[in-house]
Amino acid sequence: MKKFRSLALLMIAALAVSMLAPTAVSAASEPGYVYDFYYEEDLEDVYVITSLYCCEAGWEDHALKIVAVDAGELGDTNFYINSIADGDMEASDYPYMAFSVKNPTDATEFEGHFGTNLHPISGSTVFHADIEPNMTEYKTFIVNMPQSNHDNVNRINAPGGLSDQEGATANMVAEMEDGESFWEGTVTTMRFDSIYRSGRSGEAQDGDTMYIAWMAFFETEEDAKNYKGPEHSSERTPEPTRDPSTIDMKPFNLLVFDTEDYDDFFNPTSQISEIYFDDEKKCYSIDVMSGIDPNVELLFDMFLDEEVPCDEYKILQFAARVNTAEGNKSGSFYYSTDKHGGYNEPQNIIYNYATTDEIQVVNIDLSRAAAWSGTALKCRFDMFTSCNEDTTFDLYYMAFFSNKDAADAFAAEYAEKGRDAFPAKPTKAPTAAPTEKPTEAPATAVSATDALKVTDAPKTTGEAGNETKETAKKDNKWLVPVVIGAVVVAAAVAAAVIVASKKKKK
Repeated sequence: MKKFRSLALLMIAALAVSMLAPTAVSAASEPGYVYDFYYEEDLEDVYVITSLYCCEAGWEDHALKIVAVDAGELGDTNFYINSIADGDMEASDYPYMAFSVKNPTDATEFEGHFGTNLHPISGSTVFHADIEPNMTEYKTFIVNMPQSNHDNVNRINAPGGLSDQEGATANMVAEMEDGESFWEGTVTTMRFDSIYRSGRSGEAQDGDTMYIAWMAFFETEEDAKNYKGPEHSSERTPEPTRDPSTIDMKPFNLLVFDTEDYDDFFNPTSQISEIYFDDEKKCYSIDVMSGIDPNVELLFDMFLDEEVPCDEYKILQFAARVNTAEGNKSGSFYYSTDKHGGYNEPQNIIYNYATTDEIQVVNIDLSRAAAWSGTALKCRFDMFTSCNEDTTFDLYYMAFFSNKDAADAFAAEYAEKGRDAFPAKPTKAPTAAPTEKPTEAPATAVSATDALKVTDAPKTTGEAGNETKETAKKDNKWLVPVVIGAVVVAAAVAAAVIVASKKKKK
């Protein structure tokens, strides 16, 4: 009896010790990156949707809503979302993508393309995921990115695939060998075609709708299965409105292109036929050729009065007149700094234009670019991600700002005053002849427009004032205040370099 009692006591003691001992728990890995469309404002501030083709994007039911329009026979709906924000997600580390969608259509597949620093978006970077049709609720699906890429390149775009059929016009890509995949390198871009029924382009139909709640990338399939989606414990508290008197409106390194002194600021690099100063419009005009990725290099380091410290100036603003029907509704900005040279995909911001014939103001938000650090040197300005037909892009000014409030305030002032919104540069007194009394500087500063004409003699106070009033009246007739936010996104394809001539039109 004592033996049984002793054994029982030992078992109870062992159980107590095991309960007190630390237990090893397998913690699920955090996703490498998450697209979360729960908040409507994020579609503008974080996930700007760009390059929409045969579809429209909106926000509904705490999700991104995609609707097919003008889909045509092929039904190749697609759009781009901003690039991986931190620019450091290695594809090989995160081979699984989980996503939550509601699919009311009869489509049974979700299609997309990816871009990395090794492989830009193309027919070789396609992936597909099986989804359920006729859904009334959100469900989560998981796709093995490298495996799906391998399988669908051969199924759709390789010789013998769906694109290699009679009447097809898509370019074929090389067939992938066993185990081969382009899901490698640093992920920079995602394109989502979403609705896919069949064929080489998906065959989406007008009115087809899909809702995307979130997408996330994981190290293992188990982590993807265990993920329940982003947490939203409460609604966001709106940021308090700042006192306008505390906003520093002053633009930094303002470049006003209303004189012919900036010919050497523009270095045409691709799909540009001419760059010239237009004396009638008082701006620089860029004649853009149709095609992929037209761009010019802007030589900031040669023209700015002061160096641009990236950590202090996060907003680049410009005013332009854009024909989005001839050009496109989005452009791209690549930058080079003393810490991050070249024009790599992570050093890229895609921004949107408004559809208007008037001058519009665009803000490029560089605060969301991880590589915007050090001192800015130059940039590659892709005024369109692609250009539908030959068009002209008119550029009026560029300036850096320390914050969005300052940029928005200056844009509003420019909308009201036109060129009178530009601060006047100090006018120096002319150098006196040795035997003459020095000429005094004008008592009143010259208007901004005339102050920037460095080859002109200073006007009198009366002349400058009259011209300023007339200019302001004229400016306000054609100016529409449209401020567009921009976020991190990239979609760049190499284009042939065009040697462009520069001339002046007056």
